[in-house]
Amino acid sequence: MESKDNAQPPNYFLFPDTLSITSIRLNGSNYAQWAQEVEVFLLGRKKFDYVIKEPPAPTDPKFADWRAEDAQIRSCLWNSMESKINCSLVFLPTAKLVWEQAKELYSSVNNLKRIMIFIKIISP
Repeated sequence: MESKDNAQPPNYFLFPDTLSITSIRLNGSNYAQWAQEVEVFLLGRKKFDYVIKEPPAPTDPKFADWRAEDAQIRSCLWNSMESKINCSLVFLPTAKLVWEQAKELYSSVNNLKRIMIFIKIISP
C-alpha cells in the first residue's frame, strides 16, 4: 500500500512536451483527417474519454481534477483549429461539447446526409 508521503500529486499539465496536438488545423473542410489525428493523440494519452463521456458531477471528489484536465484538452482542441472555427466553439464548457459541436458543424457525414435528403426531395 502506498503511503500518503509517496502519493504523487495530479499532473495538471497533461501535455508538457507539446502545445500542438496535431500537425493540421481544422479549417472547415478537413474534419475527417483532423478528428482522426486528435483522436489518436488523445487515445495515446488516455484522455479520449474527455470527449466522449459525460463529466463527473460537481459533487464528485474527482471533479476538480477532471475540470483542470478538461480545460487543458479544450485549449488543445481550440489551438488545433483555425480562428474562424474556434471562435464559435470557445465558449463551450467541456471538451466533449467542443468535440461534438465540431463534428456536427464540419463532419462530411452530416453534409452527406443533408445532400441525400435534398436529392430525395427534388427527385421526381
